[in-house]
Amino acid sequence: MTDMKHLLRLKAQGRSNREIARMLGLHRNTVNSYIQLFNDSGQSTEALLSLSEADLLRLVEPPPASVPERQASLLALLPKIEGELRKTGGTLLNVWEHLYRPQGGTYSYAQFGRLVRLEMKKKSVGLRWEHRLGDKVFVDFSGKKLPVTDPQTGQVSWKEVFVAVLGASQYTYAEAMDDQSLENFLLGVQNALHYFGGVPRAIVPNNLKSAVTKADRYEPEVNRNFEAMGQHYGTVVLPTRAVRPGVLGLKKAFPADRIEAACRRARLFENFHYTTVRNILQKGLDALDPLGTAHSDSGLPQLHENHPNIRGADYFA
Repeated sequence: MTDMKHLLRLKAQGRSNREIARMLGLHRNTVNSYIQLFNDSGQSTEALLSLSEADLLRLVEPPPASVPERQASLLALLPKIEGELRKTGGTLLNVWEHLYRPQGGTYSYAQFGRLVRLEMKKKSVGLRWEHRLGDKVFVDFSGKKLPVTDPQTGQVSWKEVFVAVLGASQYTYAEAMDDQSLENFLLGVQNALHYFGGVPRAIVPNNLKSAVTKADRYEPEVNRNFEAMGQHYGTVVLPTRAVRPGVLGLKKAFPADRIEAACRRARLFENFHYTTVRNILQKGLDALDPLGTAHSDSGLPQLHENHPNIRGADYFA
């Protein structure tokens, strides 16, 4: 941060703006702007030097731009918007139609999408992943079924959605399937390769059961039929690295209220590790009251006021 009082003292000594810029390590135009703003304030150098550094900065810094009312209302909704986008199948269009517009939002979909992406980009920190052309295709089922209506009978059936995406171009192929069986998975991969009109150097499946027999962080076991298919097309199968389920695994196995109760209990012991929360849930200790006195055989330390090793209030009197 520039020392404004130092700048004013140098100017009072009769030094040129170019010399001040060189001494303070600033651009000459920056010094010119500061000196011009100080002159426009109508105050003498002595009066300016009597001000605090914060007051001097307010003289040279532009006032903060006011946020339009409708943009402020959108920013207030941003936490809910981010939560909806994190859900399976969450898209900006769905959020705009079912969350933003019903609450009186006036932005068009294009404006809404641009502002939301801009605000989320300010807070997101990510690692750039460079993809080479023709290097990898990523394949998996979307995880959310879509309704398909038979045009002749009108019957609605729910279908799995197979998706294949080229890493470099994000060119996407999607196909509705009856289920996630091995046959449908291999058919989807084959159809995707024909749709793309070529075969990449590697096919990268997620660790779904149709593609990977045994998931492992270092040596996953690929389904033999899938591996043979890759050899037939002259490519390799590289499953994504398996990760520990973590909190997402707990969310699938336990309801949210139990996870919240387990986290509160873990805080009592000042142990916030994932395995602590998992053990509390698996042993049913989240059902205990906050002081941990509901069960005496739970294996948790119990406090007894009359124990001789417990110092009571009189000790500190």
